[in-house]
Amino acid sequence: MIYSKYFSVGSRIFLRVFLTYVISLFIVSSSFCEQKKFEESFVDLRVSQNVNDSYYKIYVDEKENPYINVKNFFTDYLGFSETKCDVLKFYCETKMPPNDTLFWIDGRSGEFGNAESSDNEKFDKSSIAVIKKEIWIRYDVIAKWIPIDGEWSLDAYILTMNPKFKLIFDKKVERQELIKKLTKAQLKKDIEQKADIIYPEKDFNAVARYRWGLSVGTQSSSSTSIDYDVTLDFLGGTGVTGQSFAFPLSGKRVISTPYGTYSMRNKKHFALMEFGTTTFDMTPLLLSSVKTDYGFRFDSRDKSERREGNINITDLAPKGTEVDLYINGYYISTVKVADDGRYSFPEVIASGSDSVLLKIYYPNGLEEEKKIDISKDGGNRLPKGEFEERVYVGKGTNNIGNFYFTSLRYGLLHNLTLGVSPMFLPNQNHVTPLIDTYFMPFYWINFLGQAMISSSG
Repeated sequence: MIYSKYFSVGSRIFLRVFLTYVISLFIVSSSFCEQKKFEESFVDLRVSQNVNDSYYKIYVDEKENPYINVKNFFTDYLGFSETKCDVLKFYCETKMPPNDTLFWIDGRSGEFGNAESSDNEKFDKSSIAVIKKEIWIRYDVIAKWIPIDGEWSLDAYILTMNPKFKLIFDKKVERQELIKKLTKAQLKKDIEQKADIIYPEKDFNAVARYRWGLSVGTQSSSSTSIDYDVTLDFLGGTGVTGQSFAFPLSGKRVISTPYGTYSMRNKKHFALMEFGTTTFDMTPLLLSSVKTDYGFRFDSRDKSERREGNINITDLAPKGTEVDLYINGYYISTVKVADDGRYSFPEVIASGSDSVLLKIYYPNGLEEEKKIDISKDGGNRLPKGEFEERVYVGKGTNNIGNFYFTSLRYGLLHNLTLGVSPMFLPNQNHVTPLIDTYFMPFYWINFLGQAMISSSG
């Protein structure tokens, strides 16, 4: 009996809240929509040279003034992020790339503004309406609210909304055209170099390498894939996490291991501290690269200095970022950041006299340039009297076991560096020592030696 009583009371409360919501929605819709009669129509929308729609849906009032769907227009045509509208509050807000500047409009007060200006502007409340539970705003009010030139041609039924800023879509098209021109210029340069007589370079460099590879594959089958990643800056560092899924139409689904990395760079007492999915790299004489799922990495010195010869450039960036590589002002290639938040340019041939530049284009429209320093001494020489400390701990991927590495190197002389690196290799229960020596008797010649005692003695 008591249960039934409380149940009936709860039902009445729920019914009251529900009716209040319906009545509020009806009041808002009627107060802002039924005062005017709107008719659905389709026009030729022109936003930019690369973004337009010849069959764009609008609503027109009695005077045939076009009203635009806020969420659809700002998201799909202007490329703004986080466009939100609240029908009950008669309020919309959106963020303009690349700096995510907040723009807002309030239909109740008849005001709009943005986060970069403290002064709000008034507008005619009749120019905003709720139609089919969505907010629509007259084109000329949008043109005053956002830096856009708006023009309506009633005779031709053409609506022009020309932004006074560059759209992300336009930037992408411009980049594609630029890459085509740079690729053509690079091809022309290569042809001219092959036709010319090759003389010895001013700086002598000698590289001895060998490589053997085998690639075997089958025809790939159709599949559906899902992946996600999150990048967040907090506590002075950057965190990246994500995972990918593949669902073949025939066969077993593939679910990758979730990855997560938090890194802090260029601090007062260290150059890099990293947790999570990390990669261990060292001069490739006796030890190769190791990737771990649960790792810790500490480097006291900046290891971004690359050695002359064939170098590997790799770093972290948000998924969807595109990175262009330039050497001595010439465009080389473009890579897109992978699902795990990493990008890489393998086997780049460069010397200490070369200018190596990365141009980074983030998904939100921001651009950045990074210069890659190429060390003539191989990046292995330490200034006299300076130390280098490295620590790496992690559980290797594919169940290869735990890996522990520590290193202490010291610049004994201006051209002589010594180091010792005790480590535990995967699936071994004793310390494996590694000793390295770097000696540069002359500027144009250097020696690097490594010695390690393996488990077999």
